[in-house]
Amino acid sequence: MMPFISTGISIAAFAGAGLLLGLAYFATLWRTVALLVDGSSWLAPAALTLGRMGGLALFLGISVRLGALDLIAAFIGVVVARLVALHVVRRAA
Repeated sequence: MMPFISTGISIAAFAGAGLLLGLAYFATLWRTVALLVDGSSWLAPAALTLGRMGGLALFLGISVRLGALDLIAAFIGVVVARLVALHVVRRAA
C-alpha cells in the first residue's frame, strides 16, 4: 500500500511544481513581450525566452524520466497556470 501513497504524493508534487513553473513561465512571457513592445534591445528578450523554454523543457524532461503519471500531472499544472494567466490578462483588458 505504501507505493500508492508515494505515487499520489509524487503526482501532487509534480502538479504543484507544474503550476508554479507555469506561472513563472507566463510571467516571464509577459515581461518578454513588454520588453519587445518598449523597443529594448534584443538581448534581454532573447535571454528570457531561452531561460523560459529551457526551464520548462528541463522540468518536463525530468518528469518524463519519472513516469507517465508524473508527466501528465506536471502538464496539467502548466495548463492550469495557462488558464490563470489568460484569466488575469482578460480581466486586465
